[in-house]
Parts: sequence; structure tokens; C-alpha cells
Amino acid sequence: MRHIIKKMFYGMIILIAFTYISIFIFSIPTSYKWEIKSGRIVSNYPVSMILKRSNSIFVSLLEFNIGENIKGKSLVELLYRASGKTALLLSASITIALIFGILKGIIDSNKGKKSSSSLKILTSILPISLPDVLIAAIMQGFAIWLNQKGIHIFKVAGSKTISHSFLPIIVLSILPAFYIARITALAVEECFKKHYILAARGKGCSSHRILWNHVMRNAIRTIVEGLPNTSSLIISNTLIVEYVFSYPGLTTALMNHITMRDARSSAIIIILIGFIYFALNGLFGLINMIIKRSYRGEAV
Repeated sequence: MRHIIKKMFYGMIILIAFTYISIFIFSIPTSYKWEIKSGRIVSNYPVSMILKRSNSIFVSLLEFNIGENIKGKSLVELLYRASGKTALLLSASITIALIFGILKGIIDSNKGKKSSSSLKILTSILPISLPDVLIAAIMQGFAIWLNQKGIHIFKVAGSKTISHSFLPIIVLSILPAFYIARITALAVEECFKKHYILAARGKGCSSHRILWNHVMRNAIRTIVEGLPNTSSLIISNTLIVEYVFSYPGLTTALMNHITMRDARSSAIIIILIGFIYFALNGLFGLINMIIKRSYRGEAV
């Protein structure tokens, strides 16, 4: 329990520091610059004023006084709609990535055999090496081609219907899915080398029972330990996916407010995205801790 409280405390410190740094960066005027006068380096805008502005915004956020954006629209309503869209995108893509990635990893593993398929491994490594923008462009082109052929499965841009969300969800889940597949394949192969697998085979256990009752029960720990890396991968790719498909989520709202030079609103949106990232990491960390404790209990 003390370890959990300690991790939560450090997480809160990091989140607070991230929040203030984000506010400070967006509080710097766009015209801010350094000049050399009389042999001294001076700024055209006092740092004390930037700090004062940052402190004011930080305190207002602590008081949950979000207010309006530069155009006078309620920032709370805007963030509520955008965060709902992004939450749908993230939750669906993570679910798909987990299901597809674990199944693909099991298929890719050699399952204790001496020979392995290079083609299976290549199909997992190749998508990870492709740029995110290229994957989004390929999938968008494929969707346009389907629509031209009269197959209207995917809507190319927007979010008016649930069909508009299919393509962004699929694109966002591709990289983490193949990342999880590679982790799963390696974990499964490592488990098949253990002595308890040889013992299970000696007792006449079927391949299906060995895989699900012995191998996957132990491989799941390795898979869960790699989940925090997938959360950072998904969050970083969300900006690209929402922009390419004109999906009105948080990162699209961020780009719109940066374009409007609304520093305060941009800082708030950045903080909310950061909070989602820390929340995902915390969730995966909690799942990892629960699984580790369950295995310790079984060992005892």
C-alpha cells in the first residue's frame, strides 16, 4: 500500500510540473525575443510578467475556472464534446489493438517448434517501421477507393455518424496492435522453453490446453508490462489520425486554438491530453500490479 501511495505521489508531482510548464510555454508572447543592448542580453518582455500570467492561469485551473476561449465560446462545453470523441477513439483502438495483437502474436510464435516463419515475423515488424502519416494516407486512399466502387463501409472524414469513427479507430490501433503482437510472440516463445511445459506435454496435455492454461497465463505478465509503451504510442499518433480524418477530438481542438493563437485554451487542452496519458499509464500500471499480486498469491 505504501508503494502505491508513493507512486501516486510522484505521479501527481509530475502531472503538476507538466501542467505548469505547459502553461508557462503558452504564456510566452509570440513576439518574445532576446536582444543585445550595451553588451547585455535582454528580452523585450519581462520574464516576471510571464511568470505572473502563468501563475494566474494555474490558480484559475486549480479553482476549476476554465472560462471561455478567445472567441467567447464556453471552453467547458468544447472540451466535453472533444474529449468524448477522443475517449471513444482511444478506448476502441486500445481494445482492438489488444485483441488483434494477442491473437496475432500467438499465431506468429513458433509454439516450441525449432523452425519459425520469417513471413509471420515480417508482417508484425513491417507495420511498426512505417511512418504514421503513411499508414493513415494508405487507409484513407483505400476507403476512398471503396466508396468509388460503391462500397460505403467507411466515411473518410468527420464524425457525424458512427461510420465516421471506424477508419480513425482502425488506423490508430494498427501500430499498437503489431507492437503487442511482437511482444506476445516473444513472450509465448519464451514460455514454451520452460520446464513446466515439458512436464505438461509429458502428462499428455493437449496443445490447446498447454497454450491457454500454461503458456498464456504466464505470458500475460510480459504483455501487460509492455502496455505503457502502447499508451504513449497511441497518444502521440492521435494528433495525426484526428488531423488526417478531420476528427473533432482534443488534438484537433488543440491545433485549432494554436492557429487562433489562444495561448490559455491551448495550454488547458495540452494539460487535458497529458492527464489522459498519465491516466492510461496509471491504469496499465494498476493492471500490472494486480496481475503480479495474483501470481504471488498463487505462488504462496
